[in-house]
Formats: sequence, structure tokens, C-alpha cells
Amino acid sequence: MRVLAEDVEAPGAIADAVISPLEQEVLISDKLMSALQIAIEDGGEGLWRFRFEGLERIRTSERPQFW
Repeated sequence: MRVLAEDVEAPGAIADAVISPLEQEVLISDKLMSALQIAIEDGGEGLWRFRFEGLERIRTSERPQFW
């Protein structure tokens, strides 16, 4: 698994995907978030960054995609 970001080559991690008929959004565990080097800055506002980027590069969550 890898986070797609147009301006950086993000690290990847091996993970199992589980499809839930009840959930409509992607959920990842804290262990996977750590492996992908994701740091949540403000979950409610959708602000995050890669740990290797530092505090000067805060990203915003993408809009939901429904299939």
C-alpha cells in the first residue's frame, strides 16, 4: 500500500485489504499509519503530513470517492 502524493515519493507498506459492506470510507489502522509515516495534525479538519516532511508541509484530506 502507498499514499499517492503528486509532490513526493512516499514510502509503501504491505497490508491486507478488508472490504466492509457497512463502511463507506477507507479506514486504516494505527500500525499502517505509522508504517506509511502519516502524522495527523487535525483529524476533524483533515490536516495531515508525512513525518519526514516536518511541520512546514501540512496537507489536506482528499475529497471522498464513492464506487
